[in-house]
Amino acid sequence: VLSLLRCGEGISSMAPSSLSECMLDFQDRDHFSPKFPEFSRCKNKACFRNKYEGSDDSGSYVPINFNNDQVDAAHALSTIAFSDLPKTPLSEFLCDGTYENELEAIRALKDSIAHSEPIVLRKCARELPAVEKWDKQYLSLKLPELEKVFSKQEFFDSSIEVPSELHDDLEKDTRFLSFLKDFKHTHMAWISPGGKIASAHMDTADNVHVMVKGEKTFFLASPKYARNMYVDFQGENCPGQAYGCDGHGCYAYSGFNSESINILQYPAVLDIELNTTTLFEGDVLVIPSFWFHNVWHLPLDSTGFNIAVSFIHQRDTKDQYEKSMLPSAEDIIRYWKLYSEGYGSEYLERLEEAGGTSPPAGDEL
Repeated sequence: VLSLLRCGEGISSMAPSSLSECMLDFQDRDHFSPKFPEFSRCKNKACFRNKYEGSDDSGSYVPINFNNDQVDAAHALSTIAFSDLPKTPLSEFLCDGTYENELEAIRALKDSIAHSEPIVLRKCARELPAVEKWDKQYLSLKLPELEKVFSKQEFFDSSIEVPSELHDDLEKDTRFLSFLKDFKHTHMAWISPGGKIASAHMDTADNVHVMVKGEKTFFLASPKYARNMYVDFQGENCPGQAYGCDGHGCYAYSGFNSESINILQYPAVLDIELNTTTLFEGDVLVIPSFWFHNVWHLPLDSTGFNIAVSFIHQRDTKDQYEKSMLPSAEDIIRYWKLYSEGYGSEYLERLEEAGGTSPPAGDEL
């Protein structure tokens, strides 16, 4: 089911005879709503190639086609990992547990989302009960079904919506943690022994990622690099690079394999500049919507115990997605520009009007 969802119906090998046959026009496209990004209605790679053809965005933003022999030769000579790209550390804020400091941490989180700028909040979740309690024994008692998973010599990574039995462990009556509780629409737990590398992808929801046990390293790329990420050219071999929607919003993977990028085929990748950080227990990473992230679950030898919880907030709760749509680089960049050019300040004011606890919901976002 997951594979079918992620493959969706939008990746088609049928080439359109004209652009109009693979794209439905938007009547109001020039009056783009800042509430929610439009998704292109291109159905396949041929549609996007036609759209790029003759524009300033053609060329390196379209993957270069090779035959199989050429791909093998180019791969051997010119392959890099996403994590090898130039990178700088993310901005950080250190929590010390004082009341005024927690208010500053909340402001830093709001600013991060309102202006689409990720930030690391060091030690800001260290008082979360889960940080102290969650280990294999405790989780197996709370959720017996996990005992079978943990009993395997090398258990597979799992992602689950946090069940009600564990909700109390993600709440505490401090200013910052109370804000997190009210901020989220839902929360997801990510559990692994390490050794997992999540390929670069973006989500349409804001993600406040809390490290509960273990460590993770993140490599982030701004939405402004959506064309360089070849989002308009999703992989044809499902379930490799794919896109889709679930109950929390939509997501899209890059058009290439993050661990082995053929730079002759995807030359625009070399223009991407990354931000990076490593999270430790009690740390928080704010990933604003549409930021691409490549994630290393540590240790890479799969001998550890790694748990994180994402406090997820989808800004628009209406069902405005269609699974047959591909997220368009054009729309992602336009959305990011709205925030970098000032719309985020309006959003921030609305969060402030909520009293520093509950952000407005639904249409008011």
